[in-house]
Amino acid sequence: MKKIAVMIYPYFCMQEISCLTDGLKVFFDIDVEVFASTKEVIKSEENFKEFIDEYTKYESKNY
Repeated sequence: MKKIAVMIYPYFCMQEISCLTDGLKVFFDIDVEVFASTKEVIKSEENFKEFIDEYTKYESKNY
């Protein structure tokens, strides 16, 4: 299975991330896993708040 990791960080751009992840899934059938740069709530430029519901360590060998 093909999959990629996307790292989000404080004040990331939700519009850019959503277009990227949607395109990868729709056109290339690639699964996307989102990782955060911190365990805290992350707020986007558009003022959306992302809550981390599961903590998994990023390991590059899996992507």
